[in-house]
Amino acid sequence: LGMCTQCVMPLCKLCVKDASGNHKCQKCYDQFELQDDGTCMFYMDKYMPKPEEALLALIITVAVIVVFAFLWCTIFGQHPERCRHMHAITRGRRHRHLTKTTTWHVKREQAREWINMFANVHTKDFFGLGAALFYNSIVFLFVVALICFVAVRMLYSGEDMHGVLMTTEVALGTMEDSVRMMPHGQPAMVISPLHSCGHKSLSSRELFLQFARKKCAVLGLLYVVIFLLSLAYARFQKLWEENFDKKNASMSDYALWVDGLPK
Repeated sequence: LGMCTQCVMPLCKLCVKDASGNHKCQKCYDQFELQDDGTCMFYMDKYMPKPEEALLALIITVAVIVVFAFLWCTIFGQHPERCRHMHAITRGRRHRHLTKTTTWHVKREQAREWINMFANVHTKDFFGLGAALFYNSIVFLFVVALICFVAVRMLYSGEDMHGVLMTTEVALGTMEDSVRMMPHGQPAMVISPLHSCGHKSLSSRELFLQFARKKCAVLGLLYVVIFLLSLAYARFQKLWEENFDKKNASMSDYALWVDGLPK
């Protein structure tokens, strides 16, 4: 038939057979270079070190840093301000410990109480309004992702369409009917069943056209649904913020606006 077979050499665009019948690459795909052994390699790989070379370089770097630190401490000794620096670090750690989020109970024996990490930030103002709104946004993104997953799953769940999309290759024996012999000894031209007018291609073409229409409808519907959900979510966040502010006291509730004072 004069038909071309698939090259067994990976990343090879054009390969030929040598005298022994083995495949040998003659031309690689773009951004790949032909090697002496007949294989194709990405052009940037020649600038990248091998794993063992990278590991050796890392070990040498760490060893040099350790030796340099040891020699520095041996020659120059400890820093003259080390006590002052450690005092500043200790005060910083104490400040961080005291500023952790806690609940204060003035009338209890233990006035300071740590907040549980599983506390409901939607009912009580522990961290401010932003934490609750952030968790609302996570729920909204989950709902949008779930809607998209269900829509795409339904789109690709058809048995006929699943079979057509999973057909990535056609066996050589089944392609003989689609071969058109060219005159004057020219190579044979293989016509894809999707582009021919034979009876075998009608069902596949109809399935692809039907799939394209469904895909356009589903994507258009998803766009409209997500847009409306975004508007509803923005409105919900605004109303929820007002309701949260009514139930919880913030610093603004203890502030007074005074104007008209003499300069």
